[in-house]
Order: sequence, then structure tokens, then C-alpha cells
Amino acid sequence: MSSYLKFMLLPGEKVVASGGSHPAVYLPGLSLTLLALVFGYLKNFLGQHYDDGFTVVSLIGFHIAMKHVGMILYMLATVCFIYGVIRIALAFNEFACAEYVVTDRRIIVKEGIIKREIIEMDLEFLIKIVVVQTVMGKILNYGNIIVYDHSGDTIPMPTTANPYDLKKQVAANLPKHRHP
Repeated sequence: MSSYLKFMLLPGEKVVASGGSHPAVYLPGLSLTLLALVFGYLKNFLGQHYDDGFTVVSLIGFHIAMKHVGMILYMLATVCFIYGVIRIALAFNEFACAEYVVTDRRIIVKEGIIKREIIEMDLEFLIKIVVVQTVMGKILNYGNIIVYDHSGDTIPMPTTANPYDLKKQVAANLPKHRHP
């Protein structure tokens, strides 16, 4: 837990559980970067074997010279690589800065470096906790947690590692007369 969140604790408040983003936030960026490498390899492979410029291929009914296919693959590789690097940078921001803390009185969510956002919710006002997991999330043990309160406000906790453990800790610390 960061020193800032330790500073945010009230007197006598105890931290019950803490968590953050799962490393799976890097998967989309890494996949795009890998796809860029595949496109680059195909461009080089086609460039070595069909460099005469006269060989024609038929792609979905369009006749294209092989030198144009190489150029298209190069452009696809470049776009995928740039977009993949941007996604990796955004994932680093999410992974390094997202922190979720459950205390015996409230839930605190901190996100961001430059634009820091801190959301708090007292456990008294909590209505329901929803965990949303994809198939990949079930395999790698991550999911999105959404916490709802009486006024309809929500606290999103995207790509949370061990989401059911965090949900269990929240439910265990609710006031004794209610459980979501």
C-alpha cells in the first residue's frame, strides 16, 4: 500500500485487503506488437521471394502486384507496432498506479499518476458488488469489479487481480446486519 493511502486512513481504521491491476492489462499491447512482428516478417519473406513486381496475387477478388502487398504489410506492421507501444504505455500507467484498498470501514480506489483519482465509499452505503470475468479472466484469475451504493454511484475496479478474494473481504467487513 502506498504512503498516500496510509495517510488517507482514519484513526483506528485497519486495512483488511488491498489489491491492484493484474499483469493481463499488458496483453492487448503485447499482442499488437507481436502482430506487427508477424507482418514485418511476412513483408521481408515476400520481398525476398517475389521482388520482381510483376507477380500478381488475387486478394478477395482484387489483383495486386506483390510489391504493393509488401507495402501494405509494412504499413500494417508500422500501425500495429505504434498502437501496441501506446497500449503498453497506457497499461503500465494502469498497472503501476491502480491501487484498491478495503478497510474495516470503507473502500478506497486510487488511480493515475498525472491525473490522480481517488474514490471512497463507506461500507454502510454499499448495495452490491459485481464481478465480471471473461474466459481469459477466469484462466488468469482477474476480472472487473463494480461496487454500487445507495445513490446509484459506482466504483469501477478494472482488471483486478484475484477479484473474488477482494469481494469476499468486502463482504466479510460489511456491517453485521447486511450482506450484498
